[in-house]
Amino acid sequence: STHYKHDAGTIAKSVLDNFNQSDFCLYPCEPNWIYPICNHNGLASLVAYDHVFETDYTESILDRWLYNLRTELTGPNGEVVGLRSSYTGLEFKFTGSEAGYALQINSAFPTRAWRQWATARADLEYIIKEDDNGEKRIGFPVTMFDFGNYNTDNGLAFAGIANAAHEFGDNNLAEAALHSLDLDCGRRLEDGVLSYDTVSNMGNLFHVQARTRRRDDWRNTLTQGPAASVFEGPILTGAPYPDVLVAKAFSDGSDLQLVLYPGKEPGPQDITIERLKVGQEYTLNFSEDKTQTITADSAGTSTFSVELQGRTAIHMVPNS
Repeated sequence: STHYKHDAGTIAKSVLDNFNQSDFCLYPCEPNWIYPICNHNGLASLVAYDHVFETDYTESILDRWLYNLRTELTGPNGEVVGLRSSYTGLEFKFTGSEAGYALQINSAFPTRAWRQWATARADLEYIIKEDDNGEKRIGFPVTMFDFGNYNTDNGLAFAGIANAAHEFGDNNLAEAALHSLDLDCGRRLEDGVLSYDTVSNMGNLFHVQARTRRRDDWRNTLTQGPAASVFEGPILTGAPYPDVLVAKAFSDGSDLQLVLYPGKEPGPQDITIERLKVGQEYTLNFSEDKTQTITADSAGTSTFSVELQGRTAIHMVPNS
């Protein structure tokens, strides 16, 4: 019956305080055990918080954080130690990858990120194979571990490699990893929705990120955020899933650009747009040269029907 009130500020301050109070700077995310990958996630959260709230949390601890990562949590071969005891300092073997560390720290310290990616890329070169059709794929010497469901499966690792590869612009490696997912992990495509049967929810989420990520997307998301226009223009708020699959929804501040697909069956679907100017008329320009006019109601909202037949592009613009 005890309540602990938190918001973004108190959570970010908690992460910062833990970094400052820990002898290793990097701190245990469960009693005793320091996982550097979790601390990379924590550092990335401060980068995002600093951008939104104009604080300097990352800058205040980054030198000490990097020094301790290098001196206390990096092995003699230059790779990050996967797990260390905060009580004894002993290292325990733990599955990890320089690719994952590189991706996360790219938001705070790209110089180190590229160095770690170079290490990861050199290691991965040894396990890039060709399938029966001559296409590149990843061939692990042993079955990997999926932390999303604590099962042995390669799907999470494939998706993680693809994520990091796209972040550093290595599209060929990313495609090899995604191809490996398709071959080994129970690829399922139902109602336009792609998933993998043998992979955890975490792994399936990672593969979605991997398929949409491009170079420096993670870094830019945390350090720059979306264009200012998206906070001002119309937004898509109603599109029944999985009947409607949204491939694009972007505003320049006054318009709205949509790309929609039918998920189950082609046909009419109701779409709702909000944050319109009250009483304003808008023209919907469809990819097949059709147009439709809508008018925003007293709440700045409009709901209308769209005929979805395959890829349906819509450009909504205000009438002058």
